[in-house]
Amino acid sequence: MTPATASAHDPEDGGTHPPTGGGAPDLHSANMTLLDNLPKADAATQSDLAFEGNYAYAGTFSGFRIIDISNPAAVRQVVFKPCNGGQGDVSVYNGLLFSSVDTPQSKPECDSVNTPATNPVAWEGVRIFDVRDPTDIKHIASVRTDCGSHTHTLAPAGKGSLFVYVSSYAVTTTSMGPNCQQFHGKISVVHVPLQNPEKAQVVSTPPTTGVTVFDPARLEFANPALQPTTGCHDITVLTPLNLAAAACLSVGQIWDISDRAHPKVLRTLTTPEVQAWHSAQFTWDGKRVTFG
Repeated sequence: MTPATASAHDPEDGGTHPPTGGGAPDLHSANMTLLDNLPKADAATQSDLAFEGNYAYAGTFSGFRIIDISNPAAVRQVVFKPCNGGQGDVSVYNGLLFSSVDTPQSKPECDSVNTPATNPVAWEGVRIFDVRDPTDIKHIASVRTDCGSHTHTLAPAGKGSLFVYVSSYAVTTTSMGPNCQQFHGKISVVHVPLQNPEKAQVVSTPPTTGVTVFDPARLEFANPALQPTTGCHDITVLTPLNLAAAACLSVGQIWDISDRAHPKVLRTLTTPEVQAWHSAQFTWDGKRVTFG
């Protein structure tokens, strides 16, 4: 399931490609061609991408930007929305943008500042924006979740309901907010009534049954701020089959999400060769899943 990658002198690839933006040679599969580059909005780390219609939504640790991709060979930034919070993973659904905040904040709004994890009123979680008009972005809700939101996944449920599966864990001591337990072993499920998204709220915190304690030494980072933890890093849903694949650091899991608010573990997968279960993706027919 690993994508083939052409070498710099792959005969099917036409040889070495010129550097893109003054960097290393552009190495890619033979059936891919670079069309355009877009500079970063600022110096902050870029985190995640989401797509809807003619727009790409690019998250950063300092906010998000909306990019017009109607002409893929000439993409352009429509707007950059500053919004402090760290991580900044994004998802989009019918003009609603969801952004993960995984660093303790002084308040839920975008003009917050980072605050020590010991601050008893520190806020972390998911921010919700109305981005139907990119020139008039509205921040409509902020939902606090335990341990913030490192990543999140949207799970539509029909009848005007959307559920958000929030993945979080306490692997770093510096970002562990006041509502986070080191070994919480759960996810947060946020329900979003699409007619009134400002009323979004956490409706359950199901345990990730079978997730074992993750030893951060497996990451081979020489960082004393890391600590053992439990929790999931990322979740992918296949809504037609009511399945989810959860990458939960120490293990991979398959979930039944027939009841969107109460996912149930169907299978736990593990192998000692994997340093960290990071993400997952289903094939379209749901017969295979690839974990990264």
